[in-house]
Amino acid sequence: MSRQKLSLFKLAKFTNLEIVMEAQVQSSGANQSRLIEKYKKNKNSIKTQALALKFAYGFLLSFLVVIPLAAYFEFINFFTSGSANVDAGLFAASAVFAIFFSMQIGYILILGLLNVSALMTGEAFRWFETLPISEKKLNKLGFMTVFRNIDVGLLLLALAFPVVMVIIT
Repeated sequence: MSRQKLSLFKLAKFTNLEIVMEAQVQSSGANQSRLIEKYKKNKNSIKTQALALKFAYGFLLSFLVVIPLAAYFEFINFFTSGSANVDAGLFAASAVFAIFFSMQIGYILILGLLNVSALMTGEAFRWFETLPISEKKLNKLGFMTVFRNIDVGLLLLALAFPVVMVIIT
């Protein structure tokens, strides 16, 4: 077997899977033994759960784009009707956009709450402490793990709204 130097992003994959598993075990309560047996029987169930979590992030955050689209169309309709108060229209549209952005951040925080709580315990990093990795790289690894956990949500947060608005306008 050839020795390869793993990048921190690749190492974060393993830490992310361990955090997903730890979050599932923490939230299972009295069914922990059944969950651990399930993990022993099917080694890929953790990867499947991590992918399902990312899919759920993407699904929920992609539907949030409908909120500013509705505000945009109402804003255009409001000003083309002729009897428009500009201040009221701008205030209403900016309030809807503020609600949209706060809901996006709220969804990311709520959906990632179990995984972030499992990350904060530090159990996923115990086996990295036995490796010759500096403390600075361990801190970067923690950041990469959080990023790998919510990467789909962050990408949708940054790209979905501008892309949809460019397509519509």
